Amino acid sequence: ILSSVASVVAFVIFLSTGSNALFTSPLDHRARGFFNEGGPYGLFLVSVLIVLSMRRRLFPPVSPAGARAAVAVIWAALLLSASKAGLLAVIICGAATLVTASGRRRALAVVVLPITCLAFLAFSQAALRGYVRSYLGFDETVLFRPTDRNLVMGRIMAAFIVPRMISAHPILGIGIGNYSLMRNDPRYLNGLPFVDDWDLPGLGLVSDAAELGVPLTLFLAVLLLRPLRQARKQKAPAAVLAAAAFQPVALLVGVNLNFFYPWLVTAFFLAALENHRELKPRPE
Repeated sequence: ILSSVASVVAFVIFLSTGSNALFTSPLDHRARGFFNEGGPYGLFLVSVLIVLSMRRRLFPPVSPAGARAAVAVIWAALLLSASKAGLLAVIICGAATLVTASGRRRALAVVVLPITCLAFLAFSQAALRGYVRSYLGFDETVLFRPTDRNLVMGRIMAAFIVPRMISAHPILGIGIGNYSLMRNDPRYLNGLPFVDDWDLPGLGLVSDAAELGVPLTLFLAVLLLRPLRQARKQKAPAAVLAAAAFQPVALLVGVNLNFFYPWLVTAFFLAALENHRELKPRPE
């Protein structure tokens, strides 16, 4: 909540004075909190919103007005982060809550979800077009921008290197955490630019398949979906269902496996599910 307040204030300072503050990105002036970029920060804020919603569902707040103000400022920071991954996570986690929804809520979702998806595509179309253009014209573009970190590091570069790693080591992978160490191997680069910085793929479970191998990654995906099946079986509240869905969604849209906060959300979910089980009336 404090990082959201700081990010909103920093953005207002930028609009007022034109000077970039600590909590906004110097390149595109998006809110970033304590993160390096706005995209990962927005996805983190989604986890905070889910935890606050779950907490409010299980433990009514002492100050409802304060709780609403906290949610409002986090939403403001999320929108200012312009995080495509964060908004996509909101859509998917929202859809996951429908598995135990009433008939009226499901009918509402049939209308709301398509509109939300169209709004997301409209919001992200410029960035998505940029990704497509960079990928399709990569061989030519990289000749003119061989040192551009936005081009030769991250997702676009990984889109070429990760499939080669999976093809070379489909069963056991290259070893967990080894992408950054092995992405400069000439066998995987195949003529692409070498970089001397610590590069991360940002492709979520797809890049995990390069490091863990395909069988272990599929097993991991099954484990990550298990909490959602538990919540659905017990007909948990929507906020608890969203928490169960968050970790697989976060890893799907690009969060690294070793990031702490998705595991923390799952831990909160497991405790909340136990609490929900104890609160449910038992048949006489």
